[in-house]
Amino acid sequence: TRDTLGLPVAVSDPTVVAPILCKPKVLAYISALLDSGYADLQAAQAAGTTDFPATLPSGWTSIGGDYSKIANQIKYNRGLKGKIEVYRGLLDKTPASFTTAIAALNIALTGATSLDGGPYYQFSTASGETANPLFDPRIHFTSSVFDSIQPGDKRISKIVVQSTPATLKVDGVTFSTRYDPAVSVANNPANQTRPIPILKNEELYLLRAQAKIGAGDLTGAVVDLNVVRVGSGGLAPYTSFASPTAAINALLYEKRYSLLTDGPQRLVDLRAYGRLNATYFPRGPLSPYPGDPFNFVLPYPQAELDVRGAANLKCQ
Repeated sequence: TRDTLGLPVAVSDPTVVAPILCKPKVLAYISALLDSGYADLQAAQAAGTTDFPATLPSGWTSIGGDYSKIANQIKYNRGLKGKIEVYRGLLDKTPASFTTAIAALNIALTGATSLDGGPYYQFSTASGETANPLFDPRIHFTSSVFDSIQPGDKRISKIVVQSTPATLKVDGVTFSTRYDPAVSVANNPANQTRPIPILKNEELYLLRAQAKIGAGDLTGAVVDLNVVRVGSGGLAPYTSFASPTAAINALLYEKRYSLLTDGPQRLVDLRAYGRLNATYFPRGPLSPYPGDPFNFVLPYPQAELDVRGAANLKCQ
């Protein structure tokens, strides 16, 4: 949500208001924190510890694998490390971060047997618990989500085509759509408790492909993209890419539909590749704002900026 505006990073003194650091420093901080955790996990494993010393929710133990085990926590840690390094690479435009990302993701994917493997958010309708927030009939897709999917792509099951369009009115502009996320359909009670992946193997393969593209290994990227394209989409595999742009186009397609409704990856990727603009989003009948400025970030309230000392927000 904040992107280039930066984020507050915790400080050791609880009486001090955490300052806002710029994006490169935030990513570097997260990367170092993950490495520190990785070292601790490795030390625990070397000492013979097999179980994580905390009780984890069922989404971490019974859906995409048992992440109460130190060995799987190590893979999860390296998956997050790879994800952070991919976005560091996209930011600094140097291959070093992509190389680091690939090394981390290789560990994260060691022994991977299922694209669905990974920890999940598990929801519940029990008293005091939280239901899936996507279970909401007010959530809809624009027509481009349906129109852009390739024929035969099995991931179309994530899109429900309604017989009656939903009509929405935004600031006096009325538009309609027939396309809903399958997870939002109200007449399916199972959606209330449907789990959402936090970081599944399918995303890890796509992240590794993304890192390989950044590192100039288009041949390697083809291999990882095809694991997802064939395994999840049921589509014919890619053979090769004539250019990095062609590889990025393929990557963004696969990530769009493999991670549809899983999280904000689409926004982050489009922003990182400079595609969050009218060139890649042509105006159409579902565009309520012809002059859409394509806001990239959610701004901070001025009061928070004042308290956190944002006037000193500069990357050295």
